[in-house]
This record gives sequence, structure tokens and C-alpha cells, in this order.
Amino acid sequence: EAQAVQIGAFLAALQARGLSGEELAGLVTAARATLAPAGAGDVTLDWPAYTSPRNQRVPWFLLAVKALAQAGFPVALHGPGQPGDTRLRVVQSLGIPQAATIDDAHRHLTRTRCVYVPLEVISAQLQAITGLYPALGMRNAAHLVAQMLDPFGARATILGTPAQQGAVHRDAMVALGGGRLLGVSTHRDIAQATPHRLLRYALVDAGFSDEGALPAITHRRPQGMVPGQRAAEICQAAWDGELHDPAV
Repeated sequence: EAQAVQIGAFLAALQARGLSGEELAGLVTAARATLAPAGAGDVTLDWPAYTSPRNQRVPWFLLAVKALAQAGFPVALHGPGQPGDTRLRVVQSLGIPQAATIDDAHRHLTRTRCVYVPLEVISAQLQAITGLYPALGMRNAAHLVAQMLDPFGARATILGTPAQQGAVHRDAMVALGGGRLLGVSTHRDIAQATPHRLLRYALVDAGFSDEGALPAITHRRPQGMVPGQRAAEICQAAWDGELHDPAV
């Protein structure tokens, strides 16, 4: 049986070479086969959130998740679970529950209609492989697989893609033979629009695919964090109506 580091090295080689959509679909199919049953289809939106721990940008997308949940649309977030992660601090600040088990995740989805599930809860093996970044010095294809896991069988997935990889996710979803996917390429790794930049997107629905772009809606950049501010404080203030940024 191969060790995680051996699998990771192989997947790193695939990442360096570049995956086709069909190859990514095959890896996703294999990974999904190891997961617990998805459940009764009680999730509207699957929202992968695999940002780098070094990414200190304000995760505005979490406000959208909370708004959707309050409007009655269950949203399942999943991503890494490193202590001290900026994103996790915002998740906690906004009252989005974090699941310790898959059953726990389903309970939260029923009660609050949103949940954050660390990858290690979904697949300890995949967490071990994606966690090899420090040892390998680069990402590997398992990071792309994690984005497309859709562990709860949601009605649709929304994810962020680097501009050069958007077609890979689109082609993989088509090869998987079903499901709905919206990939946006304005912000690496998470679906978060950047209002002052062109938003390129790829859409897949039941095997049909399309792509296009939406123009910027403002020329103003969103306010960044000033020294001493924390992303959790900014997001909470925006949610409470105490902070208004015209560019967001």
C-alpha cells in the first residue's frame, strides 16, 4: 500500500504537468467512492473554501454564505482546518458552526442551514495528502480533487479557480456526467467576486457548459485591513451594518 507522501509526489507531478478534465474527473470519482453516503440531498450549495493559510484577504464570501442560509438555502462549506486560520476565525465570528463529524454537519445544516466542515472530517486520507505542501514545496492535484468533492451531494457547486485552470474544472464536471457548477476566476481558490475587476466564469449544468465574463461594476478597490484590524472584526461589523464599503 502506497504511503501518503508517495501518492502526494505522484499527484504533485500531475499538477506540474497539468491535468486534463477527464483525469481530474477520474481522481474525483475515486475520492468520492471513499466518502460516507451524502445523505438525503439537504444541501443547496456546495462551497469549497481551500484558501492558502497565507492568504490574509478579507473573506467577504462568508457573508454571502450566511445571507443565503438565512434566506433558507442550506450551504456546506468545506476546507482546511488549521488552528489560527483567518477564515476559521471569521467563520466563528459570524456564528457559522464547524462540524466535528459528518453526522454533526447534517445536524447543523438542518438547524442553521450552514456549516463549515474541515477536510479531515470528510477524508482523513485526502487531508494527509493535501497537507504535504511543506514537504513537497508545491501544491498537488489533491487540492483540485478536494474542491470538487461535493461531499453532501449538493444541488450545485460554486468554486474559485485560477484563470488558467477554469477549463479543467468545467471539463471535469462535464466528464462526471451531471451536476451543476459555477466556477469564477477573480479570486484564487474561493468563489469571491472582485467588484473592480472583470469576472470570468464557467458554468456547467447537466452536461451543458458555457463560459463568459461580467464587467467590473466599480473602479474603486475594496478597503483593505489597516494595521491592528482583523478580518473577523471587519466581517462582523459589515454584517451588523456598522461598516459600509461602497466597493463591496
